[in-house]
Amino acid sequence: MTLCTVAGIGGGGIATSMLQAFFYFSTKEAIAISTMSILICSSMRYIYSLRTRHPEKPDMNLVDYSIASVMMPLTLAGSQLGGYVLDMFPDVIIQTLLTCLLAFLTFRTT
Repeated sequence: MTLCTVAGIGGGGIATSMLQAFFYFSTKEAIAISTMSILICSSMRYIYSLRTRHPEKPDMNLVDYSIASVMMPLTLAGSQLGGYVLDMFPDVIIQTLLTCLLAFLTFRTT
């Protein structure tokens, strides 16, 4: 999770898979725990970066609040939609969708 947080990718797919493989959580439980760990990691990263200055603009923080104000409504909408999908579908379909998503993201990354 530390490497994923530093890289800026969150690490939800990795955390969910590891929680299922090593700790035998169900898919829905692993997603809930993974989401909470991502929230904690992201909050700590924000607090750590709060006093860091922009390398090209020394009078500004490193955090770009204009991008955050554009991304936040869509992130909240996606989280809400994801919560509905998680409630509607059984574990097998969710696990299949997560596997397909991780395969696609791995392909795109490589």
